[in-house]
Amino acid sequence: MEFDTKLKFGNALKEMSKEKSLNKVTVNNIVERGNMTRQAFYYHFHDMYELVEWVCRYELVQKKKDSERGTFEEWTRDLVFTLDKERIFYKKVIRDFDERLLEHILEELIQRKLEDTLWVLKMKTKTQKEEDYVNFIIHFLTISYVNYLNRWLLGTDSCEKEEVVEQLSRLVEDIQSGYMRRTDKRWIRTVEFV
Repeated sequence: MEFDTKLKFGNALKEMSKEKSLNKVTVNNIVERGNMTRQAFYYHFHDMYELVEWVCRYELVQKKKDSERGTFEEWTRDLVFTLDKERIFYKKVIRDFDERLLEHILEELIQRKLEDTLWVLKMKTKTQKEEDYVNFIIHFLTISYVNYLNRWLLGTDSCEKEEVVEQLSRLVEDIQSGYMRRTDKRWIRTVEFV
């Protein structure tokens, strides 16, 4: 029941985002649109910020739990298509509300998936310096991925969603295979000298 109530408020917020700027949407607007009470709103959320954050986390994290087992490309497609489906809402979260909110949620989500995808790189490390470098790769890719998605959502980069999926997936695949070739060559050279 509690989840259904939160979902109702979330859906009302997304509907309202199609009509006006998110920083202009009030608790009263949400309550009226959702046919709920202010008491119910404040029972579930402290303020509008908490509602916006809950919607983003629910849409991007909770609903995506099942897709975490697929390939990186499938996972990326699911994420990009989800962002595109509610593009007006996410655009307004970035522009009108709090640009760091969506960025922070995407960073957590993407970093976790990159760590799961690139775990094999960590298995190849033999020194702390190599492990630090792999962590740098993951961190750099996370920030770049999030920045690229933000630019795409805002329309700065006018790629089609399939192109976004292909570019991001290929980048990760190329970095992974390049790193593997590099470490394999280093291992072969070490064996040759022994």
